[in-house]
Amino acid sequence: MTVLNDDLLETWVTGWAQARGYQTRREGRFLSAFLHDKTKDWEYFALEPSHDEFAALASSARKSPERLFTIVTGRTNDIHGAALVHGLSVRSADEVFMSLDMAGQDIEDPVPLDGFETETVRGAGLGTVIVTSGVSRPPGEAWPWSMIWPSTTASSLNRSSAGAGWAPTSCAL
Repeated sequence: MTVLNDDLLETWVTGWAQARGYQTRREGRFLSAFLHDKTKDWEYFALEPSHDEFAALASSARKSPERLFTIVTGRTNDIHGAALVHGLSVRSADEVFMSLDMAGQDIEDPVPLDGFETETVRGAGLGTVIVTSGVSRPPGEAWPWSMIWPSTTASSLNRSSAGAGWAPTSCAL
């Protein structure tokens, strides 16, 4: 069984954020993304935060009612209680992260559509496909466009609305 860890969650958050053009930053050991197109504020991502880490992130989350705090945990009841203690409300607890060990899997590069040219770069546990031509850019959009996925030596992480796994809980003011 693949164990979800900070590196795997960071890989997923980084790919998710880069695919949407979100700026990322660290808050302690946790990554956050600036949701420029939705809330115009930060969403924090935490895997099994300690009580002290939860309190620190809750303090940051309380700075704005638009901030989101997504916790991936197997201790859902504890996190719901901690959210109440720190003045946060649970907005959603119906999603599940599932992981699959991809070691030894034959993962091929994505096949570009006709008329598109791409370049694949692998490293640091990620594969990146950069679209180099074949797409009209929206005004103000810069090249390159890219897609990021865990490489063959990493694990795959999917966010799903059903199934077994770690439950991400979104908290907000």
